[in-house]
Amino acid sequence: MASILFLSKNGSCIPLALYLAKQEGHLVKVWIKDKSCSNVLVGSTNPKIVNSYNVNPQSIDIAIGDMVGLGDEIEELRNKNIVTVGGGVFNDKLELDRVYGIKVARTVYDEKFIPETIPCKSKIDVLNSLNKDKPMVIKPLGNKAVGLTLVSNDDKNKSLKSFVENSVDDILPCIVQEVVKGIEITIEGWFNKDWIKSSFNCTIESKRFLNNDKGPNTGCMGNTVWGCNENKLVKEFLYPVTDLLKKVDYCGPFAVTVICGKDNIWLLEFTTRFGYDAIQAFVELMKQSFFDFIYNLAIGSNRELQLYNDSLSVAVRLSMPPYPNRGNTGFINNLQVLDIPEPAEHHVWLSDVNYKNKKPVIAGVDGLIGCITARGNTVRMAQKRVYRTINNIVINSDVQYRTDIGQGVEEKIIQLTEWGYL
Repeated sequence: MASILFLSKNGSCIPLALYLAKQEGHLVKVWIKDKSCSNVLVGSTNPKIVNSYNVNPQSIDIAIGDMVGLGDEIEELRNKNIVTVGGGVFNDKLELDRVYGIKVARTVYDEKFIPETIPCKSKIDVLNSLNKDKPMVIKPLGNKAVGLTLVSNDDKNKSLKSFVENSVDDILPCIVQEVVKGIEITIEGWFNKDWIKSSFNCTIESKRFLNNDKGPNTGCMGNTVWGCNENKLVKEFLYPVTDLLKKVDYCGPFAVTVICGKDNIWLLEFTTRFGYDAIQAFVELMKQSFFDFIYNLAIGSNRELQLYNDSLSVAVRLSMPPYPNRGNTGFINNLQVLDIPEPAEHHVWLSDVNYKNKKPVIAGVDGLIGCITARGNTVRMAQKRVYRTINNIVINSDVQYRTDIGQGVEEKIIQLTEWGYL
């Protein structure tokens, strides 16, 4: 049994903390920086919320950063010679400062991979950048709500101009970027001094709240994840950053999201942290314990990762109103909405959760219940299993989730393979 400390920005690590405590039997503590999000895990002794990340180095085996925005805290623990994975000042800057991210991209990639990108500091800058005869997207800098990433659907950017003219403060500073067409996919590897070759994986994600990619952008409503070899995406988007990651002593997952067309690839963004809910789906594919993998990574042993062969994993996010919006959650506090039998616990990743009479109930932070994962030899098999689990455990008709996660993914994989990317 290991002693683990999570440093969390707003509780994103709760599903992983519960998994390591309840499924793998470790002693887990969670420190949450945003105190408005720390009213979780009431009634739980393991994992347990703690008030400080400043611990005796002898009392923990590993500290894990779950999100960007914790760079200073993680660096502080590293300076105390505490074994850490995830997080760092470089991680924060590369993901949160999109202008810096583009500068880095231009040093490691061919210019043809980078869409037209315009930094903007004022309303006038944004409006001038939207005077294009092609769709553009507005992406705020910093760790702002994903709903503030605004994509135009018309060549004149009429809807974006209207938004900017009426309300712009929330999105500044930002970049305005050319909208590119194709198949969006994320390629990820795990790094410490070098790549863990067996850790490469791909994710195709559904970001919008409603079926058929309608509604607000939540960042993730579900995804499909699978392990991969050294394909074209790995060689063209992960390997070129190797020297940079070595220089900054990077340790943890590193992902690049791209848009693939038949003859072109475009860089969208870097992710220098765990990707939620892709990390839960990735753990579903692991034969070995999650702790063994991340601990060996953190100490630099770089042991190979054992994944189930020829398998994919699907994750589906569950929520309750007011999610995906912020609002009054009083009416869902302490509400039990799932009844989880023991055989299903391995596939259920709870987030906004407290415990009442040893049963999981909603804590009332944001209404994000968590996600359900399932593995299969085909996407259709994984879909069938994940929705069967959902149907078996959901006991409240107000639970929200998409019913089309994984739909069209097999066709996208076939297309990407034919184009030579996979």
